[in-house]
Amino acid sequence: MFWVRVPVALLEFGWTLWHTRGMGYKDIGQRRAWQLRWIKARRKAWFEKNGPCVDCGSFRQLEVHHNDKTKKVTHRVWSWSEKRRLEELSKCCVLCVKCHQRRTARDRRSHLKHGMYGMYAVGCRCDPCRGGNAERMRKQRLKVRAQVAQLAEAQRPER
Repeated sequence: MFWVRVPVALLEFGWTLWHTRGMGYKDIGQRRAWQLRWIKARRKAWFEKNGPCVDCGSFRQLEVHHNDKTKKVTHRVWSWSEKRRLEELSKCCVLCVKCHQRRTARDRRSHLKHGMYGMYAVGCRCDPCRGGNAERMRKQRLKVRAQVAQLAEAQRPER
């Protein structure tokens, strides 16, 4: 049997200071419930240590935001080993839900330009964006008309 030292965050779930490795549950429901509690405790301890939202200072509904999404491996890091988890979380900052939504929306819009459908899709209604949307819709209608004509031609009986 292996013995491991238990993190302080897990002591509140009934762990003793020295606890056996693994869950020891044969029932899958119990095992999943234990894993969920364990991951939540790890996540909670990390957020308590790494502070409030960097934008507004709130401690409510904190989330992890990857500063550069091209370097992101995954968001499911809480069950990883400490070294690997901290390496991934070093690429992140802490944001509350509202600030995370704002920053993500800003990041998604950063590459868009006025006069293209993308800006119209995110809510811009300036004249160039309306014109870009109208052009896209005109092309879409022409494409559908061509497909309908091709289908009608294919269904026309031969004489």
